[in-house]
Amino acid sequence: MRKFTVVLLIANVWFSCGSLAHSQEPALMPAPGSPVKLGHGSGHLLLADIDRDGHLDLVSQHLLSSSIAILSGDGKGHFAPFDGAPMRLGYQPGNIALGDVNHDGILDLGVTSRDDSSEYVHVLLGNGRGGFKPVSGSPLRVSASAKSYKPRLDFVDVNEDGNVDIVTANGRRNTIEILLGDGRSRFSPPSLVRLEPGSNSYSIALGDIDGDGHLDVVIARSDPSVEPARMAIMRGDGKGGFADVHYSRLSLPSGAGVGALADLNGDRRPDIVLRHDAELSVLLNQGKCRFAPATASPSRSR
Repeated sequence: MRKFTVVLLIANVWFSCGSLAHSQEPALMPAPGSPVKLGHGSGHLLLADIDRDGHLDLVSQHLLSSSIAILSGDGKGHFAPFDGAPMRLGYQPGNIALGDVNHDGILDLGVTSRDDSSEYVHVLLGNGRGGFKPVSGSPLRVSASAKSYKPRLDFVDVNEDGNVDIVTANGRRNTIEILLGDGRSRFSPPSLVRLEPGSNSYSIALGDIDGDGHLDVVIARSDPSVEPARMAIMRGDGKGGFADVHYSRLSLPSGAGVGALADLNGDRRPDIVLRHDAELSVLLNQGKCRFAPATASPSRSR
């Protein structure tokens, strides 16, 4: 399966780098084309090479205007809309993801939505020129609807067969839905992974936490009005299943949610960034599903 780089931008997340604190020059400078005009109410942002020209392009989700903005990058910081963009939808997009679902070497687009009865994943094939067209059978119904919440979405290979699968969850019930892909843009009916009950707010992230080569799931269960946050790791078996739950003994801030997984200290193990109120907590991976707070964590995000 061809490798693609997709970068997720998380709004209002800020890190302080001590090694740059005493530099004479600013750590970051505006790009020549900054700010980039996206449209009203932008949400999730992705950077990826949509048209295969070697430059990162930009895809953004706009729930209020029921649209997806798709902009071509020139590799110098400038972005301009592709022909036909923004893409107008007949539904409000809740989340977006990019992945090659049919092995043609072109990134395809996943979009979540909901109505009064059900939640859906729309799968759209890319044409390599900034355009996307729904596949036969799309949208895919993934679950009953949870009022006013749109499900999260990941395109990943959970069963290690070389095909892109769908992982989705709405964060309001203790389940994750997995739809296995066949590599020809078709997906199985959803199977459920059940999380620890007892809350109405869940956040998840996927990554190889224990270094065994299989994707694991990090879950934060949080209900600020009732109890402190609780974190757990469900280890993946490489076949699409998740079990062997490890519960963190760390005291987590009330309302904490999983913001990102990334190797923040160069030890080749993914660390966890938790978001809560106006702060971020960084938990460093100690191996064997154990984590410890980083020095000076938490830090303010704005």
